[in-house]
Amino acid sequence: MARGRSPRLSHQPIRPITTLAGGVGAAKFLRGLMRAAGQPRLSVIVNTGYDDEFYGLHVSPDLDSITYALAGVLSHERGWGYEGDTFSCLQRMRQMGAPGWFQLGDLDLATHLRRTPLLAEGRSLTEATAEIARAQVWSWVHAGTFDAEQVLAELGSVEAGDEAKELFAEVALG
Repeated sequence: MARGRSPRLSHQPIRPITTLAGGVGAAKFLRGLMRAAGQPRLSVIVNTGYDDEFYGLHVSPDLDSITYALAGVLSHERGWGYEGDTFSCLQRMRQMGAPGWFQLGDLDLATHLRRTPLLAEGRSLTEATAEIARAQVWSWVHAGTFDAEQVLAELGSVEAGDEAKELFAEVALG
C-alpha cells in the first residue's frame, strides 16, 4: 500500500465522509483524513461560533483556517493564516492606537475585506466562502447550506435553539 493511501479495496464504492470541525487542529486532521481516505469526497460542517467583527470586518477564524489548510496555504509555523503572510497593516493599526491582539495578516485581511461586503449585499456565509474560494482558484470548494437544527437532531444531539442555525457553515469538498 502506498503511503497516504487507504486500505480500501478498489471494488468498494467511494462514500462521502461528513465531519464536524473547528480550528487549527481540525484543519490538520482534515488534511490527513483526505489523504488517508484516498479520495476528496468530504463534507465539513465548520464551526462559526467564534466569528466576530474586527476593524469593521467579518472574520471567520475556524472557517478560514480549515479552508486555508485544505487549499495548502495555511501557515505551518503559526498554524493559522496564510503561509508567508506579513503583518504590516496590523503593525500600522497598533501604531495608530487600534487594538491588535487578534493577529490578522495582510493576505488574510484580503479575505475579510472581500467577505464583509458580500455579506452586506445579503449573501450567506457559505455563498461568500464559495465566491472567495473560486476567486482564489480553489475549485474544489462547493459551498452549500443546511438547517443546523436538523443536522444536530440527526446526530442525536440535544435540541438546538435558533442560535444554532448561525453556528455552522458547510463546505463540501468534491
